[in-house]
Amino acid sequence: MNVVTLCLIVLISGIVVSAQTAVNRKLGMQIGKPFYAVLISFTVGTLSTILICLFRQEELPEKSRLLEGPWWMWLGGMLGVIYVGTSIIAAARLQVTITLVLIIAGQLIGALIIDHFGLLGTIPKEISWQRVLGCLLAMAGAALVAWQAD
Repeated sequence: MNVVTLCLIVLISGIVVSAQTAVNRKLGMQIGKPFYAVLISFTVGTLSTILICLFRQEELPEKSRLLEGPWWMWLGGMLGVIYVGTSIIAAARLQVTITLVLIIAGQLIGALIIDHFGLLGTIPKEISWQRVLGCLLAMAGAALVAWQAD
């Protein structure tokens, strides 16, 4: 897959995250229990992933490979619960756009820190004024989209 195609897929994935936030918000409001909405979301996601693996005819990973990595690699699902739960609760009160602006800001700050220190198995990439400026411009652009003049 070439870089342009990959970038397009990632861009579409960002659109999907916006839709996911709105869909999960509606589910949480409909049932009145945000973390049951998270449970339903993850159950549907798990079943969807099983179907994708079956469709792709992927074999189960070797047990030894599952046990080789660091303990923290198992936390992704829990981090997803925090993200989805927070987005359900916040989007119901703040709207989807404002919720995602704050999530984007948090993602950019976190990414700068993770990259700078090479955390969680990433390749270190120093924080530079250009990277900080780029993140600030992205956050400012997202904030402008969410801002409403009263």
